[in-house]
Amino acid sequence: MMLLEVVWVKIASDSVIGDQNCASGGYVPSATSSDCESGCLSVSGCTAVDWNINGAGCSYRQCTTYPPNYLGQSDWEVWAIKTETSTTTTISVPAVTFLNGSYSFWPMENNAFDVISGLSGTGVNSPTYVTPGITGSGYALKLIRSSHQYITIPIYKSFVNTSFTVEMWIYPTSLDVNYHALFTQRDTESQDHYLHL
Repeated sequence: MMLLEVVWVKIASDSVIGDQNCASGGYVPSATSSDCESGCLSVSGCTAVDWNINGAGCSYRQCTTYPPNYLGQSDWEVWAIKTETSTTTTISVPAVTFLNGSYSFWPMENNAFDVISGLSGTGVNSPTYVTPGITGSGYALKLIRSSHQYITIPIYKSFVNTSFTVEMWIYPTSLDVNYHALFTQRDTESQDHYLHL
């Protein structure tokens, strides 16, 4: 089986795409880099973006060449999709049935997409993604506590009287005496209904 993996590559800093083989696919004002990349993936034919590092906007591009040519422009970065083909071998394994179904999975591969149920998150206060991730490749979400960074999920799902599992890899770079939650849920309809893990 052949699989295509989408990998975002920064082509240039302080630049924008200046390639006649890159048609404009739209513009979004006020976007983070992950917003820009995820938005591009939702636009048919989008293969590259111009992103303003100050969050002032992003342009989607439909390029027929890789990497696209670029021109100097302060405070902008050029990012392009590099598709990599890999071959996989399929083996039979017994199916694991989850009583309530598998609900959500956020691999944090340079975005907060939920690859199972579409409950994609949004970064608050500009969290970043760093590479390499925990496996030595890919990305990892980097949150800075003093900047009050986090990912919010827009749809509330109640965990009352429900068994569930939360799994995550964390790498704290500093610790203090305060308590900080890694996963939080708050019921705004009821007083004192909080879940902090």
